[in-house]
Amino acid sequence: MGFDYANNEVALPATGAALFVDLDSSRVGMRTRVPTEALDVNGNIRVRSMPLFQPSGARYDVHAFSDGTFYTILTNPEPSVPMDPRRLSNPERVLELTPYKFTWERTRKADVGFLPGDVEKVATELAAERSEQYPEGIKYDKLSLYLLEIVKEQQKQIAALQAAVRALEQRASLERSK
Repeated sequence: MGFDYANNEVALPATGAALFVDLDSSRVGMRTRVPTEALDVNGNIRVRSMPLFQPSGARYDVHAFSDGTFYTILTNPEPSVPMDPRRLSNPERVLELTPYKFTWERTRKADVGFLPGDVEKVATELAAERSEQYPEGIKYDKLSLYLLEIVKEQQKQIAALQAAVRALEQRASLERSK
């Protein structure tokens, strides 16, 4: 074990940074000497058992951003949790969003998506706060709920247009037969 009291850190083994503890920031790095989260792993991880229930009884699912940062999202609450279901208001507002190609700052990997600031302006409920150190994320898994409402409305419009076309065809057919 290596103790570096001047820098207030512990490194295991003493010659490297397989496990690094920054005592000032209370962060642990595995295979990294610069942890940016409470636990920062440079490599693959395996989680054998992760409880998805919070003390309140609400159910949270664990997701990961492409940079490896985890976050939780409230999913179906337990039946005992009070609910206030309301229809989505103005779901077509998500059509204002513009998808972009971009490169992740941390990993330098190319990706596509929305800009979190744009999402927060258009549909605040689709913005997810990551942590104090990172800007908000986006709940892409919830975007489909808005799109479903838009598709349902479009299906109504299609049915109305089809009925109007049939009526016009019948009227034209009657006029031709005269």
